[in-house]
Amino acid sequence: MTLAKFNQLPSLFDHFFENDLFDWSNRNFSNTNTTLPSVNIKESNEGFEVEM
Repeated sequence: MTLAKFNQLPSLFDHFFENDLFDWSNRNFSNTNTTLPSVNIKESNEGFEVEM
């Protein structure tokens, strides 16, 4: 039986080029060809807060 070694910590360059740098897809566009803004939605006991 042989032990298998796994790198538990990803290196800096593992996902550097895979993420958003070369993402030219239509992921950030809606069906009307307009961009979708980034938002933060916070929930509290009183309601919701939307930050744009």
